[in-house]
Formats: sequence, C-alpha cells, structure tokens
Amino acid sequence: MENGENAWSPIKRLGLGHKVLWLEILGPKLPVELPAPELKHRIFFANQIINGVLVHMLLNDPGPVHLKSRSAIERLTALLTAHLTMPFAVPSPATDGPPQDDSQALSSSGIIIS
Repeated sequence: MENGENAWSPIKRLGLGHKVLWLEILGPKLPVELPAPELKHRIFFANQIINGVLVHMLLNDPGPVHLKSRSAIERLTALLTAHLTMPFAVPSPATDGPPQDDSQALSSSGIIIS
C-alpha cells in the first residue's frame, strides 16, 4: 500500500468516520448532561459494542439472541439506551484502553472533531 498504509488502514478510517457520525447524530439527542469527554467516550464505546455484537452475530450467530430476531433489535436498543443515558460517570477515558487517544487517531486520519 502507498504512504506506509497497511491493508486495514482504509477500514480503520471508515470506522473512525462512523464513530464521528454517531457523535454528531446522538450527542445532541441524549437526555443527560455530560461533559464533552464523557459524552464522546460513551458514544464511541456504544459504537464499539454494536460493532462487536454484530460482527459476532454475523460470523457465529451463537445465540441466545440471533441476528434475524426482532429481539436483537429490541435488546441492542435497550443496551445502548441504558449505556448512553446512565446518570453517573464511568471511569475516565484517560484510564481506559490503549494509550492512543481517539482524537489523535481521528486527526491523523484527516477527520477533525472538537
């Protein structure tokens, strides 16, 4: 690949852009007041939850909830609603996960968010 990109770079850029869309669409609609870093972290984690569950359902469909079931939509909606609207803060994004900050990854991919 050119410019030192690996085969996953385009997919990672697409994923980062997808998270930004979630932030732009969901952020203003949440019924709880959250500091900007917490809001961003919750929405990005919600995106990670959905992507992980859907990939697992597509590859393995292990149940008990299956991809084609109405229950999948209802349960994933309930899960994300609970996560996005919980009234308390979870551990700081600064203490979670790998040391790479999403802002750095976004800006290096050409996607800018505030």
